[in-house]
Amino acid sequence: MVNTPRKGAARVADAAPDILARLNAGEIEAATLSENLATGFTALLAATISELAK
Repeated sequence: MVNTPRKGAARVADAAPDILARLNAGEIEAATLSENLATGFTALLAATISELAK
């Protein structure tokens, strides 16, 4: 199965809620700067720390 790259959101307001949830959980990487800016870094840090503690 080949993963095709996502186009990503052009504006912060255009980021889909399911994509934001996956970004905040650290499951996927941001495809655009707008997605990066929309990421909740507190939530991402919490998810990352819990993963590192395993």
